[in-house]
Amino acid sequence: MKIFNKIQKFLSIITLIFMVACVNKKENSIYDNSEYLEFLKSSKSNSFEIWESYCITCHKSGIDKIGIDQTSYWRNSSKNSLEDLYENVYNGYEGKNGIMPKRGACYECSEQDLKNSIFQLFFLSDQFPNEDN
Repeated sequence: MKIFNKIQKFLSIITLIFMVACVNKKENSIYDNSEYLEFLKSSKSNSFEIWESYCITCHKSGIDKIGIDQTSYWRNSSKNSLEDLYENVYNGYEGKNGIMPKRGACYECSEQDLKNSIFQLFFLSDQFPNEDN
């Protein structure tokens, strides 16, 4: 009977740890991220100015690079955590689809400016029809 009680206690602890881990899991999509949802409620004008000054060079629609109209790419990218997306913008990134310059080439942008620019990109991309492009 003592062994049964110990096993039951052990399983209770494991269950509790699992439940806490599930509550603290990363958000599944940038579109579910609490910061993104707050961004949608706030004024996006400053983010749009940064977007128009820096991001649009490589991310406008109708270009060979990863434009905002590449909805399949952005839907897949939206599954990355905000931390991963931010790190790629902040530190720069080189992948099969091109190069993200450090800080998106906006060296005077704050951390929040960069995050808002990421949010702006996903917001704009989400306005295009979800086509397989």
